[in-house]
This record gives sequence, structure tokens and C-alpha cells, in this order.
Amino acid sequence: MPLSPLTPAQLRRVCDPASLGFDTTASLAVAPDIIGQPRGTRAIEFGIDIESPGYNIFVLGEEGTGRTTAIGRFLRQRAATRLTPQDWVYVNNFAEPHRPRALNLPAGRGTALRDDMTALVSYLRRSLPQAFEQEAYTQARNKIQDQLSAEGEARFSALQSRAAAVNIAPVRVPDGWSLVPLRNGEPMAPAAYGALPEAERKTLETDRRAVEHELQDTLRQIRELEKATADSLRALDKQVAASVMDHQIDELKAKYGAHVETAAYLDEVRGDLLDHVSDFLPAASDKSLPPDFRRYGVNVVIDHSRTAGAPVIVELNPTFSKLMGRIEHEARMGALVTDFTLIKTGSLHAANGGYLVLRARDVYGDSQAW
Repeated sequence: MPLSPLTPAQLRRVCDPASLGFDTTASLAVAPDIIGQPRGTRAIEFGIDIESPGYNIFVLGEEGTGRTTAIGRFLRQRAATRLTPQDWVYVNNFAEPHRPRALNLPAGRGTALRDDMTALVSYLRRSLPQAFEQEAYTQARNKIQDQLSAEGEARFSALQSRAAAVNIAPVRVPDGWSLVPLRNGEPMAPAAYGALPEAERKTLETDRRAVEHELQDTLRQIRELEKATADSLRALDKQVAASVMDHQIDELKAKYGAHVETAAYLDEVRGDLLDHVSDFLPAASDKSLPPDFRRYGVNVVIDHSRTAGAPVIVELNPTFSKLMGRIEHEARMGALVTDFTLIKTGSLHAANGGYLVLRARDVYGDSQAW
């Protein structure tokens, strides 16, 4: 069949816009599959339906053919029908700070816990100083200290009386205590002591050793009293602090108590707060280092509070840190340090419970990534 030449008018198709049935393409529905790729569409659907671990979908095609767009559309449609994964947060491990604790919570509860812990610390920074300024606390503290003072004075007074009966007096000196011999109730000069008969000096020396032993025993008892008083004061501080914070902690446990690990964490928070009550008091500002309230923070690393269904993550720069996350550092006192608040997650964490889309060439281009 001979070829016929075409005119310029025959080289293009003329279409009447009125015959299309729409004003702009914005009003058109997105095609449910890949145009002209029925087998590819079925393969993608089959792959998405596989729930077992270890399976991936590998899509081949020319650059610019819409592979990423198409697979993203399929995944978002399927993701909308799936359950939203849980949030993940890192919190302080008070027993082992170098091993932070990871907690998983229902979607949206991670940021809620973070905000609640921030509010708790703010509340305690306001309320604890007020509680320790109450007259009842001052009276209870003075009572404990007065009791120590009275018991200590009574024991030392008894020692002084027994020592005076054998003409010896305990005297405080810069490096401790000294036992001084007495004559008519007054300390003897060294010369006067040396002039005593040998038998009298031996008697005084025997009595001095006995008094020295009793002095050491009395000082030990006073130290035990001081330790008991310090313990009583700490117990009083904890009692006052507990009266302020327990209601707040109980409310948080009621809110998050369905999650055993979170409830256990809140119990640990309470214990640590009671051990660090002084950090919340005005005297804490006089310390060389400011109190570290960040220890009670919550690092929300995966937040699904605004996620509907399963996440679909398209990672266009799949480096090792982008995929696996990283641990950042900051300079403190001339050294680089880190803690649980500086943990940053990667795309693998963000896509957990959903789908992760990578370009194989980009992954292959970073040896650490694969």
C-alpha cells in the first residue's frame, strides 16, 4: 500500500473541551490502578496483602514513569484501612540512666504523657516550696532538732559530771577533744601536774583513760543521734513532699494505669522525686549545677496523634542515620554527653506498623545503609 503524505492539520487531534464532561482535571477521581499495568497492579496488591515478616515489594520501571507515586497511592489506600500503630517514647531509667526505657502507648498518648510530665514538674516547682514554708513544717522540723539537741546535751552533761567526779574535764580543741586534769575545779597547769606525787598521777592517768573511753562512746552515741535526726528530717521532707505530689501521681496512674510499664515508670518517678525534693526548693539555686528537671521529661520518638491508619513513609535520602536514627550529643562542662532526650529515630521506626518506601539505587549508594 503506497504511503500518502499528511497535511499539518492531520498531525494533531482536535478535541472539543465541551465534550469532556468536566471543567478542570481537579474534579476527576484518581485512577484506582496504574494505567496500562494490570499485572503490576495485581502484583502490588498481592504484595501488600502479605503480612508475614521478610517480604518486600520491588518495583522496576523507567525513571519518571510514576513508580513512587503509584506505589504511594496504593499504600495510602491500604493504610487507611489498617489500625494506627502505637506511640513510642523514651523515658529516664532512674536505676540505670545509661539504659533508657522505651514505652509504647496507644496513638496520641505519647504526647499526652509528655505534656502531663511537664505539667507535673511545673506544679511541683510551684507547690513544694510553698509546702515547706508552712508553719506546721517548721514546727515539726524544730521539734526533731530540739529533741536531738536535748538528748545530746543530756548525754554530754552526764559525761562531764562523771569526769568531774574524778577531777577530769573534756575540753574541745581544734583537732578534737582533750582531757584536762582539774584541781579544785580548775584546769591544772603542766607544771602543777608534774609536781603531783607519782601515785596521784597514776590514779589520774587511770581515770583519764576511763573517761577517754567513755568520751568516745558518748561521741559515738551523739553521732548516731545526729544520723537518726538527719533520717527523721529526710522522712519529714518526704512526708511533706508526698502530701503534695501523691494526688498528682495517682491521677497519672489512673490515666495510664492500663499500661503496666507506664504505671511502673510513674512509681519510679515518685520515688526519684522524693529522693530529690531539695532540687525543688529555693536553696537548690545555690548549687554549682542547676537541678536537672529534664530527667523527668518524655522523649516522644514516634507520635501517631495525627495519623489515620497505618503510616506510609517515603524516604528519599536513605542514609544510615535517616533509616536507623541517631544519638545526639551536647557539650556540658567541656565534655560531650548524651541522655535519653537526645535519641532521634529514623524512617524504620517511623514506618513501624505501616509501610516504608525506598529507592533501591539510593540505598545501594550508601554502604552503611545496606
